Amino acid sequence: MLARSAVQDASGRPVTLAGRFGRVSLLHFWATWCRPCRAEVPALLRLAAARHADRDFALVMVAVADDPQAVAAFLGDARGALARMLYDDWTVARALGTEGVPESYLVVDGRVVASFVGATDWDAASVRQRLTAAVSRASGL
Repeated sequence: MLARSAVQDASGRPVTLAGRFGRVSLLHFWATWCRPCRAEVPALLRLAAARHADRDFALVMVAVADDPQAVAAFLGDARGALARMLYDDWTVARALGTEGVPESYLVVDGRVVASFVGATDWDAASVRQRLTAAVSRASGL
């Protein structure tokens, strides 16, 4: 289901999620109109920066029911680090069972293995260890 799920890129063109995933991906649904989402974006950016050199990991952020211009204005210079910034009208989010934002899914080799409902402390050692363990297992380390 995830492999064929179509979202839009910043230009409004349909793209599949599969083309944006690493072996391990954090698929994060959020919106600029969501206060908890806005609050956790800095921690997500720190997570992406910390895992930047890790070829097996990808942060895939999907703005839900949002305007690409509002997203660009909110992210500012940070949007360059988010080459995987995508947009959804709730179709993909709802198909995954997402009821609201923020919500994230840990995806390993195309399969959802964990979910994070609500705002998450992406700087927390326990969360980072969980992601590191998933990458290590997927990489065969």
